[in-house]
Amino acid sequence: MKLYPLQKNRKWWQRWVEGMGRILDLGRGYETWIFPSFSPQADLEALKEDWKAVGQDLAAAYQEFETKIEYESERKRR
Repeated sequence: MKLYPLQKNRKWWQRWVEGMGRILDLGRGYETWIFPSFSPQADLEALKEDWKAVGQDLAAAYQEFETKIEYESERKRR
């Protein structure tokens, strides 16, 4: 979760209360969303970038897993 500058100084319970307020806001009065109309090309580009981010996350997770496996195997050898 990315914390924006104003959120960094807030206590955890203040962020929790705000999050619960967003969840329980059934009438959508808390925040208004504006959905811009996208062209099919822009939508395709957004999907491409999303899947690119997923691939990067998977690669980072795989690398972390490999590092942990190597560490564990070295530790067992000792």
